[in-house]
Amino acid sequence: MQLRVEEEPLPTERAYVRERGFGKVTEGPTARYVLQVPVPALIDAIGDYYVEYGEDDLLERDTGEFVADIDLALRALAWPPLRQLATEHPSLLASFIAESDYHILLKLLSTSGSAQTRTFWINSVSRVTVDSEHVYIEGVGFGG
Repeated sequence: MQLRVEEEPLPTERAYVRERGFGKVTEGPTARYVLQVPVPALIDAIGDYYVEYGEDDLLERDTGEFVADIDLALRALAWPPLRQLATEHPSLLASFIAESDYHILLKLLSTSGSAQTRTFWINSVSRVTVDSEHVYIEGVGFGG
């Protein structure tokens, strides 16, 4: 996993997800970031979350509550395994990550570093792209 902040590399151990106010505008200087995650590492990090999310969706499918477009698309595919989603439907994987951005970032970054080493706080996700080998999560954070 590689992190670049304003085009400069930053060890992932120094990054974490802003827990309070994630996605809200912050005062002060911000910096653009790109988190590059190999697909196998993403699958390892979020596999359990994806399965639980899919199981919950299938249990709640007849409640009449609002359902996100990504959930409907994944239902139509019978919630395929994450590896299959990455290879056969990369745009759906990107949409799933964008929809669940906060939780996925927590899964990816929760084991790296300690509170004392964290200097860059990810505040939002603005774009997610997937290619055959990597997932790219882009957005804004602060610190450095």
